[in-house]
Amino acid sequence: MKCIKYFLSCKFNYDLMICSDAGPNYASSYGWQTQYISSLSDSNANICIIDNRIETDEFCLLQNALSKSDSLFLLKFVDSDFRCIEQPYVKFIFSLQPQHNLFFLSPYHPVELGEELVQKHGSSHFINIPYAYDESREINIPLKNKKKRILLSGRIDPDGYPLRHRIHKETYRKLWSFFKVSYLKHSGYPDIGLPLMHNYINQKYIDLIAQHCFMLVTPSRINYELLKYSECAYGGSVPVGKKPSSFNHMPRNLFFEIDENDIRSSINELFRIPYQDLKLMANGYRQWMRENRNPKYLNTLLLLQLENLFNG
Repeated sequence: MKCIKYFLSCKFNYDLMICSDAGPNYASSYGWQTQYISSLSDSNANICIIDNRIETDEFCLLQNALSKSDSLFLLKFVDSDFRCIEQPYVKFIFSLQPQHNLFFLSPYHPVELGEELVQKHGSSHFINIPYAYDESREINIPLKNKKKRILLSGRIDPDGYPLRHRIHKETYRKLWSFFKVSYLKHSGYPDIGLPLMHNYINQKYIDLIAQHCFMLVTPSRINYELLKYSECAYGGSVPVGKKPSSFNHMPRNLFFEIDENDIRSSINELFRIPYQDLKLMANGYRQWMRENRNPKYLNTLLLLQLENLFNG
């Protein structure tokens, strides 16, 4: 049995995070034990996964363990956008030279900076495992008891999230979309020193989703399966927007795709769908996430990608 452990920063304040895309809650969703990175060199883990929020003066702990241990080290890599190249953790990752036990673990497929890592270290050293789906976070509210509105939330950034930006622009303060869309501005990032704009974060955000019949879910500019796709299923809402490339095998009847060339007509069509059909869509989407993003399945995928290294 391979022992997987997830190593956290000793200094970063995970309580300030607005969602579970890193830190102890991220590790818990996969069922991984956690330790602090200060104990990395003494760990008995076969597979050591390093959280992407470790701080600059903790990089040396990782470098020391890499040079002395036969364990496999998977450095969590999230910020693939070229604009993130100056971030200290990203710069550190790109300073590392290829070695047999150094890998990169990402919830996203390799593009832009991720593609550069693949070119430098090889495709077998870049492991793509989507966000795990945690059934314990599900909220069950009958669809007919929800507000029949689309919850549009997150950053309105035309470069980072072009479709979300377009839908916001074409619906916000428009007569035709009154009572069809609810808006929640981005909460900000208190974990990096920015002010918190509202308290709809973590579980309170899931609670808010659960009050809405529909949730807008769109990928980033580079077509990522963002955490929002899991959060929509936690809330039991109908997914509306655009599927990421990782959803290519999802049945079409489980996701309402907005026509990017006619957003108004597309949204009006959505509001004509009978409740019974919407219920089937929301329940089917949640079940698909349970099956295709469940932690046992994802851990199996992870070990399969590393299996040859252990057997060799």
